[in-house]
Amino acid sequence: MAEPGGTLAIERRCLMEMPVTRSNDGVVKTASGLNFLVGIWFILSPWVYGARAGAGGVWNSIIVGIIIAVFAAIRFFSPRSAPGLSWINALLGIWMVISPWVYGYTTNTARMWNSIIFGIIAIILGVWSAVSTRRTTVA
Repeated sequence: MAEPGGTLAIERRCLMEMPVTRSNDGVVKTASGLNFLVGIWFILSPWVYGARAGAGGVWNSIIVGIIIAVFAAIRFFSPRSAPGLSWINALLGIWMVISPWVYGYTTNTARMWNSIIFGIIAIILGVWSAVSTRRTTVA
């Protein structure tokens, strides 16, 4: 039998005050699943729009696409953990919006708009997935 201020009471109080991750698993899985597809599209899109292997931004699209796809897959299969990965995907979406000017492929209008539109989609899906998972303290 433990005392009112004893070790058991302190341990129970500490466990009750630990942060708990709450998520709307369906929303996180939907947003992350769609963001996975965006990542795959970024990998494939340079060739769909006629970019050459050495053209500006091809490796950028491939690498960013792989990162977005991997992070989205992690979030899809573990929706209650690592919401920071979704925030990173949103930042990568911002990067893809500005990458046509950084890598100089604005003359390929279709590819430029592809990066802008799908970058915006990655931003929206990343934020949606991230905000659907919150840390709360159970009192």
